[in-house]
Amino acid sequence: MRTPWVEDIAPDTRPLRFLLLTVRPYLPLVFASIVGAVVASIVEAVGPLIYKHTVNAIVALEKGGSYGDIRFWVFVYLATVAARILLWRAVVYASAHLGLGVRSTARYVLTNYLLKHSQDYFENRFAGSVSSKIGNAGDGARHLSDWTVHNYLPFFVQTIVSLGIAFYSSAYIGWVFVVWIAVAVPINAYFARQRPALSRAAQAAETKLRGVTVDIVTNVRAVREYARSLFEMTQLQDLILARRLAGLRNRLFEQRITLSNGTLQIAATGTMLLIVLSLGEHGLATAGDIILVLALATSMGERLFNLGQQISNLSETWGEIEEGLEDILTVHEIPDADSANELRVSDGEVSFENILFSYHEGEAVMSNLSFVIKGGEKIGLVGKSGAGKSTLVKLLLRHYDLTGGAISIDGQNIASVTQDSLRQNIAIVPQEALLFHRSIRENIAYGKFGASDEEVEEAARLAQAHDFIMALPDGYNTLVGERGVKLSGGQRQRVAIARAILKSAPILLLDEATSSLDSESEGAIQKALHTLMQGKTVIAIAHRLSTLREMDRILVLDQGNIIEDGSHTKLVRKGGVYAELWAHQSGGYLKDE
Repeated sequence: MRTPWVEDIAPDTRPLRFLLLTVRPYLPLVFASIVGAVVASIVEAVGPLIYKHTVNAIVALEKGGSYGDIRFWVFVYLATVAARILLWRAVVYASAHLGLGVRSTARYVLTNYLLKHSQDYFENRFAGSVSSKIGNAGDGARHLSDWTVHNYLPFFVQTIVSLGIAFYSSAYIGWVFVVWIAVAVPINAYFARQRPALSRAAQAAETKLRGVTVDIVTNVRAVREYARSLFEMTQLQDLILARRLAGLRNRLFEQRITLSNGTLQIAATGTMLLIVLSLGEHGLATAGDIILVLALATSMGERLFNLGQQISNLSETWGEIEEGLEDILTVHEIPDADSANELRVSDGEVSFENILFSYHEGEAVMSNLSFVIKGGEKIGLVGKSGAGKSTLVKLLLRHYDLTGGAISIDGQNIASVTQDSLRQNIAIVPQEALLFHRSIRENIAYGKFGASDEEVEEAARLAQAHDFIMALPDGYNTLVGERGVKLSGGQRQRVAIARAILKSAPILLLDEATSSLDSESEGAIQKALHTLMQGKTVIAIAHRLSTLREMDRILVLDQGNIIEDGSHTKLVRKGGVYAELWAHQSGGYLKDE
């Protein structure tokens, strides 16, 4: 059965609202689980009353009672046990589907929301920590739905039924029962309010510890090559101890809840037994009433004990969900406009108009920058480190919003179109190839949805990747490892180029796309890139001479401003900054420092 997905979620970090959202696709299961749990709880709660009548029937034998009465109550007891078992099995069946569905929906909706955050959001967080928070929130939503059906709802139903039975037996016992509940519920509610803060602290410590651990494992090669194992473990010790201390505070608080409920149970049970014994001495209570009080006290004590445990679990899970939602369900930094349209690219002209931009309200990186790239024109970006080359690319991809000005493609402001449609029309080959831990075929096919095997292999041939792929044990089905670690830098880059070739978007961004290639492959790759660039608007961050000679124009950037603009030949003849960089080239690269 396909799981109903939920697409819309507001940045609301309240766990209860989150739970209500995740159960929304499963309302029939919710109804079945609740009705079944209520009926099963009522059947289970009448047990002490059956015990009372059974004992009274046994005692009545001495006064002429019949075994028929005993058989009747035994039959009633067996019927309730059978009904309880069958009902709870039905509830378990429905709630299992509900809980697993809730977890699936929670993970889907949070991941879907997460992917709409800006690049800056991800750059400031550990991937392992964010993934852990999604898992915790999904598991927490499942636990909340399970506990509601199996613990909280039965507690309230059985408590109400037990209260009625207590008053049926004796008003005195009933009022003791009322006092017991009236004292126990506020105390447990108080503990419930105090616990989430401790749980959040423990979960925050756990998240930080996991994040740092994942960071160490991800960079284990650097740890080994720099012999920094002792350093990393020393750093990790503080986090492990902080997690231990936070967990210890949490567990000790849990014992206070258990001790309080145990004390209340002893006091209430003792009081009710003294009352029923006193009533018995005056002929106002039967032996069955004594059994009934014992059964009520025992079952109520177990419920309160379990409630205390469940409050501990609830508070801990509540804290975990809240901590995760507070980080994931923050307002999206760069949302699509409500009236955003799909980007329609015809010529591929890119216009930067009076661009003003600064990172996090700091000093302006670009100020009143303006230039136009005609459709099909190839532009090379050159400049010292920090000149603004990568920033321009990030702004065009709308990883950041402008402080002022506008970027337009074929006259359409990129801030007024959907981000997906913008990026669907741009292919990028980054300096560091971004590969999934999937097969080479899947990584290349990522450039075009539904690409055939023939299209994938043709793109690989154009990128000069086919031969090395076929030499691998599993060919195109070879798994590349996390971030492509099983491939060399040049191999990863050729796979990324093949992906861009397959995408065939009208605008192409090259971020030093041939930097990781060996000299033997470079000539073939340059030929492939030459074919790829035909008819496309190209923006290339480049230091390599072979790449620069392909460009129609070269823009020399300095502190976010264009200080030179022209062809390679024109700028060399001009004798300016570009000519100076060219004169000091080394190994076929321009020096940017």
